[in-house]
Amino acid sequence: MDAPNLTPLWPEHRDRGDLDPREHLAEARERFDAATASLQSPLYALGALADARAEIDAAMEILVRQLRLARWPASWERIGEALGGVSKQAAHERYGRKVHHDGEL
Repeated sequence: MDAPNLTPLWPEHRDRGDLDPREHLAEARERFDAATASLQSPLYALGALADARAEIDAAMEILVRQLRLARWPASWERIGEALGGVSKQAAHERYGRKVHHDGEL
């Protein structure tokens, strides 16, 4: 059985805020299915699962951004709770505004 030809997830895909998070989740499901179907090749399965994780992370980033920009934005504390009980500081560090070392956004 040949492994499916999956395109790699390049970093610029993660920065696209115009995508619907459901698209990322559908892509993650496809990559997860490919990983579990190819357990004869653990190295390929590991790569497919890493790609699935990246798609899920991208969907989570979009959802957090949408929550923060909503009409009634969610607090970092509430977002941390939704992420599985992480602290508001951890949620903000992971999903908050990124500041470059020179102070520019």
